[in-house]
Amino acid sequence: MMTIRYGLVALSMLIVVMMAGCTSSNPEDATKDGVAAATSWLELIDAGKYDDAWAAAADEIKGVAPKEAFAKMMAQTRAPLGKEVSRSVKDKGYAKDPQNAPPGEYVQIHFDTSFENSKAATELVIVKKQPDGVWRVGQYSVNPE
Repeated sequence: MMTIRYGLVALSMLIVVMMAGCTSSNPEDATKDGVAAATSWLELIDAGKYDDAWAAAADEIKGVAPKEAFAKMMAQTRAPLGKEVSRSVKDKGYAKDPQNAPPGEYVQIHFDTSFENSKAATELVIVKKQPDGVWRVGQYSVNPE
């Protein structure tokens, strides 16, 4: 009886571990995951946590500038806009192995964003699925209208 119980516990643990390692290649799920990653990253930017945002970013951002330079650039970009007031997804798109980009899965998201000092702006966030299965921001821009 104890052997069966241990066997069931071991089987249950194996299933949980296998499920945790599963990553969906479904474009709808990937897009949802990409938008969630972009939104979480933008929350760091909104809070002025530029060092944390750099640490959470993909190598595409880290390769452009060291953490201190990234933080300075983000502060210069975002400070004139003021605090984020509202943000909504304008459009989003999934691409696998797009032309003129390194192979991989990407989600591009445009956000309609309102800031204290800019009532209408468009934020572009491109996230890329990393080898460890985590979606990370590889590109960010904001364009006040």
